[in-house]
Amino acid sequence: MAENVEVIDVETGDVSTVPSDQIGPGMVRVSYEGKEYWANSAQLQQGEYQHEPFQGEMKARIESIMSNLSEVYPLSYEEWEDGFRRDKNPLNEIIIWEHIISVYQHFANKASSSARKKEIYSVVVTCSYSEPGQVLNQVSLNEITEEQAKEIVRAYYQKT
Repeated sequence: MAENVEVIDVETGDVSTVPSDQIGPGMVRVSYEGKEYWANSAQLQQGEYQHEPFQGEMKARIESIMSNLSEVYPLSYEEWEDGFRRDKNPLNEIIIWEHIISVYQHFANKASSSARKKEIYSVVVTCSYSEPGQVLNQVSLNEITEEQAKEIVRAYYQKT
């Protein structure tokens, strides 16, 4: 039996409870007034800038993220920096992206096609904002097997 989770309608503020196995693609975890909810990502809006443009080590780390994910998530440096500048704690987010890269590269290095790499990336990124038991409900698998996706999920959540 699936555990129940709370879903917030960002536009109305209404909260409903649904079985966790009904959390599907497009749903993300959000923090609202100190509590965690699931929300439809299409309802979310970007916040204001919290930080000035990055320099030095932070800029180098963002450039590394951009470079390492360019094949599957081709954003410009400005697009990457824009997102990090809006985060309350960009260093935490950078650390998460560096972990995404580590897990992604481990599995993508064995992948022969771009489509397969994109699907691996999709599973890893979904891990970054979901619970381990929810990831497979939120991704569509065409290029990798369910067992391969489960292996990626285990690797993402493995304690280091």
